Amino acid sequence: MSETLVVGRLDEHAREGIRLSAKRASADARFCATVREASGMLRGAAPRAIFVDGGAKGVEEFVDWVRTQAHLFSVPVVMFVPVPNDHAYNEAHAMGADDVLLGGDSGGITRRLANLSDFDPSYRPRLTQGRALLGYPDGGRRRVLGRVLRQAGFDVSFGADIAELERVAGQGDTPALLVAKDDLPPAGAFGAARAIRGGGRGDVPLVALAGSATAQGMRREAHEVGAAVVGSDWAPPDHLLFLANELMRPGVNDIRASERILFGAICAFRKAGELEPVYGLTYNISREGLFIRTLDPPANGTEIWFEMRPPHSARAVHLRGTAVWSKGLDTPGGAAPPGFGMRISEAACPPGDLRAFHEAYEAVRRSPIYFN
Repeated sequence: MSETLVVGRLDEHAREGIRLSAKRASADARFCATVREASGMLRGAAPRAIFVDGGAKGVEEFVDWVRTQAHLFSVPVVMFVPVPNDHAYNEAHAMGADDVLLGGDSGGITRRLANLSDFDPSYRPRLTQGRALLGYPDGGRRRVLGRVLRQAGFDVSFGADIAELERVAGQGDTPALLVAKDDLPPAGAFGAARAIRGGGRGDVPLVALAGSATAQGMRREAHEVGAAVVGSDWAPPDHLLFLANELMRPGVNDIRASERILFGAICAFRKAGELEPVYGLTYNISREGLFIRTLDPPANGTEIWFEMRPPHSARAVHLRGTAVWSKGLDTPGGAAPPGFGMRISEAACPPGDLRAFHEAYEAVRRSPIYFN
């Protein structure tokens, strides 16, 4: 029987519910009331998963500390939130959580632990994507972003400013990708791109990380210099993988049935005919389907009932489809977060909801700047 750690001030009723949920997945649950206590218990120990109360004091610093520990690099962190909304889910992922659960979701705890029963926390993906340079002044956020890139198979080198990036760029093969903060000293993300692309390195793709206030202006320039911009103060860190894939595989949209669009919004899905929803976060959408980020994916071939608010819409739509592929924490290949792809079954969807989804998708696709 393997162990999971639960961090947060929980009453005995909540603890007993979690104990039973873990036991159903053949796991023991251990509890820590504070993140300081949890840090002590985790030194040298790698549990199956870490569940943490998103409202606990010092939770962001705790997740950052977890990511500084080599033996915990691959251990998934699942964050409890009190309400299912876009902000709570996006904020949890931005802090470095691998998945998000509503507090008290006993079935969600069991399913995630069961899915992780064979997961090896010492797992490291093979380096298949080439070198990635990551320029970010803040060490905590830099670690979160670096983990996302390393999990996707990139060999990651770091720099706190452009000069440091230039030094590490010259210490190996030509970089396959540059990721840089909008205000990276002293000349920003585009200044970093000019520096790295010099010296015969070619047009290294750039993903610029911008705050909401600067993103719009940066996007205009990005299209001119072969770059893309993640433009949100609380964007999930794996959004940069989507943009990296688009930049590194420029012809891929030519062979797709419809263009994929980066879109992170809370959604609910369940097996056809069931009542209890599972909440997740959309990763990208197309006219024919979606990818949902979650550690609780349905099996391939499962018929799915699905709800979400399309881009720029106040009204949720109900769609139906089929789970067609999934990616786990240790699935080799492919720069994408854990989750599953759903193909929309148009004939099974309510016509008005399908039309609303298609109209929202087309409106965003026609916009010259649509990445959120």
